[in-house]
Amino acid sequence: MWKDTKTQYKEHLPEYYQDIQEIEVLNDVLSPVIQEYKDKVNDIIVQKYIHTATDLGLSRYEFILNIPKAGDLDMRRFNILQKLTSQTPYTYLWLDHTLKQLIGVGSYEVDLNTAEYTLDIWVTDDKEKVILSLKKQLRELIPANISLGLGTLASNDFILYTGATVQSADIYNF
Repeated sequence: MWKDTKTQYKEHLPEYYQDIQEIEVLNDVLSPVIQEYKDKVNDIIVQKYIHTATDLGLSRYEFILNIPKAGDLDMRRFNILQKLTSQTPYTYLWLDHTLKQLIGVGSYEVDLNTAEYTLDIWVTDDKEKVILSLKKQLRELIPANISLGLGTLASNDFILYTGATVQSADIYNF
C-alpha cells in the first residue's frame, strides 16, 4: 500500500516547472484527484484479503461463495475462511492445520479415539461462538463412521490440596 502522506502533483514535475503560476493552479486541482485515486487503490487492496476486509469485501466473498450473511465481521470472516479451507479427504494433519487456521494455535484440544471411532474437539471459551459453524463443516468433511463431539474448555482457577496417610503393621502368627 502507498504511504498515507498527501501527494502533490507538482512533486512529480521537473524543477523548472515548480515556480510557474499555472502549475500551482494545476497542483491545487489535481492533488485531491490523485489522493482520491490513491485512497481507492488502498481500499481495493484492503478488501482483497479476508483478514483486513470490511463489510464491502466480506459481502463480495459471501456472494461468490454463496454464504449467507450471519453475525458480526469476525464471524463472517470465520465462515468465509471455513468455506475456502474445506476440502476432502480428511486426515488428522488436515484437521490440525484447519483448526489452527480457523481457531488459532492453543485455542483448541483434539481427542481422537481410533478404537471407538470418536473425535472430540474442545475450544476455549472465547471461541465458543464458532462451534455450530465448525460442527457443520466438520460433519461434511470427516468420515461418516466417526462420531463427532464439540465442546468448550472451561477455565477453572482453584487450588486443590491432597493428602494421604500410610499405616503399616507387622503381623506375627505363632
